[in-house]
Amino acid sequence: MSITELKSKFKEIIDDSNDKESLEQFYWAFKTSKEVDLWDTLSVSQKKYVLNSYEESFSEENLIGDETVKERLKKYFGNKMD
Repeated sequence: MSITELKSKFKEIIDDSNDKESLEQFYWAFKTSKEVDLWDTLSVSQKKYVLNSYEESFSEENLIGDETVKERLKKYFGNKMD
């Protein structure tokens, strides 16, 4: 997918969303990614959660396939993931 296509899809998702919390998360994710290291913005408990998740990812039983991830994202975002 080209950069132009990605921007277009992203704009569609944003335009179709009425979920203030999700929109704020998208906003802050992009804003902070340009300004600071995201890791530095996390609380101690958030960092522990990320590190624990990372460790758990080494166990095959904790992993899910990419198709499962795509299905879950489609349920969350609707058909905008196509």
